[in-house]
Amino acid sequence: MPTEVRRLVFSSTEFYVALDQYLSRTGATLPLGSIVQVHTDTIHDTVTIDIRLNGSTENDAVNLTARQVGGALISYCINNQIPLPRGFSKSLIITGDNVALEMTNAAGALLLGVDRAHTVAEIG
Repeated sequence: MPTEVRRLVFSSTEFYVALDQYLSRTGATLPLGSIVQVHTDTIHDTVTIDIRLNGSTENDAVNLTARQVGGALISYCINNQIPLPRGFSKSLIITGDNVALEMTNAAGALLLGVDRAHTVAEIG
């Protein structure tokens, strides 16, 4: 059976909104600003998001687990009626400055070597 892969790439604005909505349910908030960079630490399964504060040249770093980030993206898709295939494995992918949710019917995360993707964590 052929392997099916689907990748949803989120803009910085969509990613910010996804994180903000997800964190607001826990009582936490993001600093007001815009995402300028995303770093990953695959050893500790963490994602650091650098946010440029509104009206400033300063950045504030927000550290989250890969599962929190993946949960935020999945919630964003559900809230915005973006269909997600059931039964597919889901992985958090960082490609350059973009954050993506990759889904595949193959066991484990599938990496497409052509685009220099970096799998952060399997999230579902």
